[in-house]
Amino acid sequence: MPLAKILVVDDDRTTATVIRLQLMNLGYQVPALANTAPQAIESARAHLPDIVLMDINLGDGPDGIEAAKTIQQELSIPVIYVTAHADNDTFQRAKCSQPLGYINKPLRENDLRTTLELALQQVQQRQLLTAEHALSEALNYIATGVVLLDQQLQISFINQIARDIINSDLPLQIDNGRLACDTAGLTLALQKLVLSEDGGSLLIGDDSTYPLQILVTPLDARTNNYSQELPIAIAFLFNPLKNVDHMIETLRDMYQLTRAEARLAAALVQDPRLEKASQAVHISISTARTHLKRIFTKTGTNSQPALVHRIVTGPTGLLLRVGRADSDPDTEQ
Repeated sequence: MPLAKILVVDDDRTTATVIRLQLMNLGYQVPALANTAPQAIESARAHLPDIVLMDINLGDGPDGIEAAKTIQQELSIPVIYVTAHADNDTFQRAKCSQPLGYINKPLRENDLRTTLELALQQVQQRQLLTAEHALSEALNYIATGVVLLDQQLQISFINQIARDIINSDLPLQIDNGRLACDTAGLTLALQKLVLSEDGGSLLIGDDSTYPLQILVTPLDARTNNYSQELPIAIAFLFNPLKNVDHMIETLRDMYQLTRAEARLAAALVQDPRLEKASQAVHISISTARTHLKRIFTKTGTNSQPALVHRIVTGPTGLLLRVGRADSDPDTEQ
């Protein structure tokens, strides 16, 4: 794991050097020392530290609070203030810049260690929340419902597409935070897939139309799920395809499939059973197997579940979502 980088800003060169030695003794990197606000800003731009250890009083010119505001606004780098003394007005200004900590001089190594460890923990938590938010936003832009499930089918995450599918009178529901089918038998079948190390797919509805397909993919977290509270599988939910032609054209453009190959791939998304898919596109099972080998090569997959997963969760899924939104009159204002 890379060592955290701490930029030290202090108008006293001796003090700055002592702080650098203390930080290095604690195992941190110190890429630069700065003595003025302009130097602090330039050093932050050049080195992109994880945290800036900022003296408030920097002699003539802008003080550390002004420098911290610029660094935070431009680079989103958090600051810990260091000062020997500060009046109430200065302290209130410092608070408004939302620092991660405040250390009084003279610095003791234990105080420095504790403050930095707590500050870095806050930074990691912020980064994690930002990443989770970005992932949540991204998952709302694929043409597939996404649900994270634990061993008891309890939901830890569900994207908007999945909510829309569940709310559209299909035989699926959320029961006390748990994903459930409209019959106990189908719910049990879904749970078996979630518990399976290989996952699989479940078709729900009339045998000729399959109004809902659930593709279950296991997560690595299942191997360390000692408390049995972590999600162990992702369930991908599919609405009936309203525009199969668009899917076929998207697959042709994305993977350079022939029309016959793209038609078979689209049929496998609706029903992963090769026999059923070959019947749907009116070809023999032997011809379907020949097409499938070529499809695997062109899409970089090696199995039907992997192929379906690639289509619905990869770039194709995003393009299908965009195409469906453009062609769906219900989305127009």
